[in-house]
Amino acid sequence: MMASPYLFRSIGESILRRASNGNDRAFVALFGLRPLEIYQLWGCIVESHNREKIAPKHLMWALLFLRSYGREEVLATMVGVTEKTMRQWIWTVVHELARVDTLIVWENRFIGVQNCKDKCFVSVDGTDLPIREPIRPVDPKWYSHKLNRAAVRYELAIAIHTGWIVWVNGPYPAGEFSDVTIARRCLVHHLNDNEFYIADGGYRDGNQWSITPSGRRSFKHQRVKKSKFFTRIRSQKILCV
Repeated sequence: MMASPYLFRSIGESILRRASNGNDRAFVALFGLRPLEIYQLWGCIVESHNREKIAPKHLMWALLFLRSYGREEVLATMVGVTEKTMRQWIWTVVHELARVDTLIVWENRFIGVQNCKDKCFVSVDGTDLPIREPIRPVDPKWYSHKLNRAAVRYELAIAIHTGWIVWVNGPYPAGEFSDVTIARRCLVHHLNDNEFYIADGGYRDGNQWSITPSGRRSFKHQRVKKSKFFTRIRSQKILCV
């Protein structure tokens, strides 16, 4: 059977062990995406030549894992395969997805822009992900003051007009690289002339590249949107190391 949104819905419902009946809430809760979005993601893998002969069900298994980060034995029982098979195809899909270069596109920050005089198109922030201490004795360069433990730091940018992720940079040792240092290493070199990014006070640079609108009502909704987005990134462990 050729891949289609209907096929991905059918596979998902077999794992859910119940029909969606037009309500995708449970489906999205388990896999993170709707059937149509999974089908579009599948297209990205197929366009990459699908070297590993990944089947639609394997993509569903990987999304189930990435959404829940459940134990292998639990996930394998849910889909009715051995732990070895589950592990093999989960990481095959994850590595294949990592090769797809059409998912996060910096130029997509302009989508939805209506005012050609706009100077800010992205909202930027750093997020720390906990890791095990890489070496002994403890090296302070890995210490995150945000998490009070060893961590790596990622820099992410979301498009103001769409909410899409358009930039990911990292990982960096959380104790060695501040948010603004990471931005200066790479992000600022991708900005157009007279273009800025919105960020919090940790990126304050005298408005050289960033606008840090603490207290400005006109940017309040953007700060709220960004806060909710990064809270979701951290709570659902979307970035893994």
